[in-house]
Amino acid sequence: MLAEATDRPDLSTFGTEVMGTISNKTADMQYQLWPLVHSGFIRVRCSDLLLAQLNAQCDAMYVERSCSSHALFLQGEMKEGKQLTIHVLIPEFAALLLSCATALGRALLGDDTESVEYVVDSAWSVHQLAGDYNPVHFHNNTRSDFGFSSFLHLQLPPQLNSRHKSGASREQEGVTSFLWKADSGSVGEGLECPGAHACELEEGYLYVFPQWVQHSVWPFRGPGERRTVAANIARLSGPSARKGCGAA
Repeated sequence: MLAEATDRPDLSTFGTEVMGTISNKTADMQYQLWPLVHSGFIRVRCSDLLLAQLNAQCDAMYVERSCSSHALFLQGEMKEGKQLTIHVLIPEFAALLLSCATALGRALLGDDTESVEYVVDSAWSVHQLAGDYNPVHFHNNTRSDFGFSSFLHLQLPPQLNSRHKSGASREQEGVTSFLWKADSGSVGEGLECPGAHACELEEGYLYVFPQWVQHSVWPFRGPGERRTVAANIARLSGPSARKGCGAA
């Protein structure tokens, strides 16, 4: 059951209620289902203008010889592509990251802006080409033990677009998967939901999630660039806030 949008929704077991009906000889009875919620992520559709601005920034970085590589801080296996440090964020993108972190912090923990502050700690672009991939990993930030990570697809080769893929053998190509628990072959028998989620391959969706969530990116075949911008966001309590990644 999809609830109406609210200004400040909570993410909880009861907030994910779905309903069904059991029929017997005398009556139809409604029932409610709830998953046992562990955590969550937030997804938002970015504007076309913001995507164009980010792509223009990444285009300029890609051809600039002096642009810093971010590969030393990442796990990506990049044979052909690049991972580049973003030193100055477009202000609208920085604001969107912080808005998403604030909304997710409120939904999960009841955070309020008076006691908790979010700061963009680092940001980078990933220019993934055929054969490049990212093994299972998680992120952290330099300002706090707690925070969020994020990614946004800026460009996808036509063969990776969700609407154009064909054939079961290509279903995982280029996909980012969240992994929050180890699954065994007995997941079904153990009455467990799977501990993985494959994120939809589509340009323009920003995902923000707890930094401890493990995730991976599958390689793909064929021409074109899978371009992503990613960032880590620190969650600071009290007077511990320090200046993070700059804004343009």
